[in-house]
Amino acid sequence: MAIQKNYLYTKAFAKRYVIHCDYLKKENLEAYFLLARLLSTYPKFTKKPNLLNLAGFEFDFHVLLCQTSIVFIGKISQTVHPALSHIFKNPYKEGLELFRSIYENGFEVDNLLFENVKDQLLYETLNFTDHPEQMILASIPSFLAAPYIDAEKLKNITISDVQKAFKTLKDNKVGGVLYLGPELKKELEATEKYTIELPVLDKTVDLFGRSSLVYENLKKEAVGYLLKVPTVHSYHELDVLGTFIKALCLKLENDAKSRLGVDINPSWQFVDRSHAAITFSCDSKKAHYLVEQSFLKDDEAITDDVVSFYDEALLYNEEKRLSMLLDSERVLTRFYIGSAFDLEGEEFFGISCTADDLKDYQKQTFVQAIILASGGER
Repeated sequence: MAIQKNYLYTKAFAKRYVIHCDYLKKENLEAYFLLARLLSTYPKFTKKPNLLNLAGFEFDFHVLLCQTSIVFIGKISQTVHPALSHIFKNPYKEGLELFRSIYENGFEVDNLLFENVKDQLLYETLNFTDHPEQMILASIPSFLAAPYIDAEKLKNITISDVQKAFKTLKDNKVGGVLYLGPELKKELEATEKYTIELPVLDKTVDLFGRSSLVYENLKKEAVGYLLKVPTVHSYHELDVLGTFIKALCLKLENDAKSRLGVDINPSWQFVDRSHAAITFSCDSKKAHYLVEQSFLKDDEAITDDVVSFYDEALLYNEEKRLSMLLDSERVLTRFYIGSAFDLEGEEFFGISCTADDLKDYQKQTFVQAIILASGGER
């Protein structure tokens, strides 16, 4: 395993992944959301390719949040095996050329297909309200969180709107190309698309105190804690911080169940190099109560009894390390974070930290903001 600027070489998977990341302004979000689905399902190819002959070529496009902007991600995967590459045919080169042609040619649909795709996304968007914790992550916004899509705006999007979004994507110069897979004999053929690198995400989140999000059709409530944490510079620091926040989540879950009789399943996500967010959903009328009774208080030190959850959190590291040998999506997410935070070190798969490390991070972590999401007035 070796990490270069935009390359992560590993033999853990029998696939190779090439990812294009376009950094775009957070405007016309609904048009980009629809564009990603159209490029994934109805790309315009000059001639119909046989994807199986391109080493099991698969591709998809999606939109995620990246601070106050968005990142438009295009990804391909191909099976890696010597038998799939021949003297007169290179399926990997042809696959990459086919993938990049989508950024030139766009999508091809008639009005009926366009409306069908839009209806599918509208259905998915309405179901998003079943997950109020995702709305909190979108509101912060958390790095790589799914954006909250306005259903009314999406209804009014036209093919012309999406074509304009595609032109902006096609002309965009801010971004980069990532590679995950077996080591290459030579680096990927350069693309002229990007002339400005993706920015390092180290801005401070301008959110303090307590705030509320109200969406009338929420079926549950949610709580989010924005944590100010020691700035992450390396993969080792990423793991120490992640392990400590896991201990916080375990403590929250235990307290909610044993002291308050409420079942929650907290999870966490990075916001930038100096912030992380813990979120969980709960039954209606419970969010405010849980915040008032929680040991996580705004602008206060984290209580000492988190220490009793360190051992369990450290065991979680071993599970995470093993899961990365089986799940490429976990590796890709870690790779995105490492690239966006410009992390140093070679400890990509070698996750390790001690209880003393966790104690140091506990002393430097505090709650910067608390966000409640509900369906309206209590």
